[in-house]
This record gives sequence, structure tokens and C-alpha cells, in this order.
Amino acid sequence: MRIVRAPRPEGPPPRWARTPAARRGEMGERVVRAALERALDDRYTLVHGLHLPGGDGDIDAVLVGPRVVVIEVKTYADSTTLRVRGLRWEYRNSLGRWIEADTQPSTQAEANARRVSYALRSAGLPAYNVAPVVVLVGTASCALERPRVPVLRPHELAAFVREPQPAVPPSWPELALRALFVAASAGVEAADGKPPEPG
Repeated sequence: MRIVRAPRPEGPPPRWARTPAARRGEMGERVVRAALERALDDRYTLVHGLHLPGGDGDIDAVLVGPRVVVIEVKTYADSTTLRVRGLRWEYRNSLGRWIEADTQPSTQAEANARRVSYALRSAGLPAYNVAPVVVLVGTASCALERPRVPVLRPHELAAFVREPQPAVPPSWPELALRALFVAASAGVEAADGKPPEPG
């Protein structure tokens, strides 16, 4: 599997990027990349840190192959108890009550999948099999009650990616990757006010 970083806006990282939660998130993304790298061959390309127009922040990872999997990575403290009901994520507080989580990973994953689909269609490509998924890293417990978006652990992700799907033209993954980079470059140009430097 190839791993590439998409074009990104210039400038210092935002202040929140230096928080313990952000560092935990970066560790989670490394765990997911390593799990996929061990399991997938060179038909797949993992793009991490993808900035696309139409949303705030980057998309944690997009795996491009015979299908496109849009990955939202979440790494909670190990003592956290979670449950997912449909799209709603909740955690149990110290009093045993279920509280809605500040961020909603399944909603984020669906919104990011729409951004990826739009970028592909804008390039004149059919958006074959664009699938959102949330990958939960760490040992936080999580009860699933009919989740609308799959919630997987890192070791389950490769099997999900390889699930049978309709055949696509052999050139499609490379065309899709190019379309995503063109869209990301346009997003970076809009954010910076200038075109990205070739790299």
C-alpha cells in the first residue's frame, strides 16, 4: 500500500493541534496507517490529511482502491465508555449517565464521504463505492446499537476494505486519486490565497 500526504494549507498548525487530545489522535492515525500497510497490497493508496473544499479541517484518511473508504479515526482515553446509536455517539459520565459526545464521528464520516463524492463527480468521475467508516483506536469500550456508519477497530478495517464490490475500470483508482489531489489543491489555494507549490 502506498501512503501519501495531500496538499495542505501553509502556516503554523492551529493551537488545538498541540493539545493532549490532538497528540492522542495523531497516535491513532499512525496505528490505522500501520494496520492497513501490513494488510493491503499496492492496489491501494492511503491519503492522509486531505483538505477538501466544503468543510472545516482535514479528512483523517481516504483509502483509494477498487472502492474509496473515507476514514474518521477516533482515539478516546482507555477509561471511556461509549455507545453508538444510529449516528449519535454518547459517553457515560462519572454518575453513570449517558451524555451526547461533543463531536459526532459518524456524522463527520458521512459529511466527509459526501465531500469526497462531490470531488470525484466534479472531475467527471462516477463516485463508485464511496464508503464512510469510523475507526476506533485504543481500548475504550463501545456498544453499538444499529450504527448507521460502520464502527471498526483497526484490525477489522482491511477486511471491510476488501469486501466484494462491483468491478471498476482498472484506471479508475488512479483517476480518482488524481481528482482528489486536484480538489485538495484548489482548497489549499482558496485557503492560502495562492496556488500550492509543486512538490
